[in-house]
Amino acid sequence: MILKSSFDARWARGPFLNRAGIAEYARSRIAAYSIKAPGPEAIAKGLSGGNQQKLIVAREVDNGRRLIIFDQPTRALTSGR
Repeated sequence: MILKSSFDARWARGPFLNRAGIAEYARSRIAAYSIKAPGPEAIAKGLSGGNQQKLIVAREVDNGRRLIIFDQPTRALTSGR
């Protein structure tokens, strides 16, 4: 969930990551976007394609950009293999 914002001050606890804050943020996004995941520690690669898409939408919307362009939003994501 924090892949693109891992260096933001909101995730810092001194020189370390605030793991509790990150887990709470992930839990809130999982609930808000109805992502079917066993918990905030779940690895995105282990989720179904639809849930991976929901995760990406949640992350991008939370990045605060004014415009998001989705190209073929109904096509499943691939693993890049």
